[in-house]
Amino acid sequence: MKFRKPRWPVDFKLVLFSADGEQLVTVRNVGRHGLCLTDCQDLRKGQDVKLLFAGTGRQGRVEWVRKSLAGVHVDRALGEVELAMLRQLPRRAGAAGAAEGLGSGTPAGRSRET
Repeated sequence: MKFRKPRWPVDFKLVLFSADGEQLVTVRNVGRHGLCLTDCQDLRKGQDVKLLFAGTGRQGRVEWVRKSLAGVHVDRALGEVELAMLRQLPRRAGAAGAAEGLGSGTPAGRSRET
């Protein structure tokens, strides 16, 4: 079984810049080394992107694309302070995972007991 690094469910918008222009996308989850995005248009695996969010930015590369979802690996890992700030951003009502109590600081797919 492949180990998956911790990711935390979030729900906020960011601006993604690519060679094709800019677009507003939604972040579904975030980890130290990447983000899962939705509402993406015309992204390609291997494409270089720049992400602007919460007063900061990161360069990255699209690792995978499935319909309107994309996984982006960031060139410079997010620090603990940045991750904590992103996890505290308000979630939209009805956001995926909100009903299960996610977004409370527990990584996606893990319980507090582990």
